[in-house]
Amino acid sequence: MKYQFNIVTGVMRSGTSAMMRALYYSRILIAGYKYPVLGQDKQGKPIECGSNVPLELETQESNPTGFWEMPLVTRDGLKKTSSYANWDGNTVKVVMPAIMNSDRELIGKAIVMIRNPKTCLSSMIKGWKERDMQHDKDILPLDYILTNLMGLKYLKENQIPFIIVIYEKLIENPSSVLSRVAEFLGEGDYTEGAKAIEKRLNRSKEVDFDVSEAEEFYDKCVERDLEYIFSLDPMDYKKRIDEIYLKKQKEANK
Repeated sequence: MKYQFNIVTGVMRSGTSAMMRALYYSRILIAGYKYPVLGQDKQGKPIECGSNVPLELETQESNPTGFWEMPLVTRDGLKKTSSYANWDGNTVKVVMPAIMNSDRELIGKAIVMIRNPKTCLSSMIKGWKERDMQHDKDILPLDYILTNLMGLKYLKENQIPFIIVIYEKLIENPSSVLSRVAEFLGEGDYTEGAKAIEKRLNRSKEVDFDVSEAEEFYDKCVERDLEYIFSLDPMDYKKRIDEIYLKKQKEANK
């Protein structure tokens, strides 16, 4: 196929932006803006645009080293209707679960970012509070597992080559991790890419609620125990999440 892209994926706040930045400085041709914004055309239809200068301090604070993404693709998936023919890069960020909305034939390889749920969920919550969005501490750990699991199973079932990158290891030892990524992709100058990773990026406080089940899943990802991971059934977690929603809804209606 003429157009095929490598993707960087993961749940929100899992380190996908840090990886995209590292790839950019590794001289990988990425498709994405450092500080993306969404605009509208004359008909009010969303369009993609971007800037290398943050438009708001909030944007800069949320991701101080940039987002490196194409907004509609990152959040909606890589599709044949995307304007990819005009992109300069061959690597794009597509967060979970948007990869499952993507057209399989457009995806070459995938870099999957996995972050410790204690800090990953903390970072999510911080962002939601800034936007006055609600969150449920009983559901978040289960949703963390569900979203990661569905994304990994999608890659496996569609025979998409993938590599799991642990965010904490990327921060602690970027040279070692990025050399493994280089071998996987078969391109890039990761000496420069490693210099782009800053330890200050791992700055989130740990959550103050129980995430032990999500931590067990994370540990299996660290161990690259794919046999265990793929033995899990996503529908079990979805069912438990639905049961919690239903129970809380009934309690609220009393």
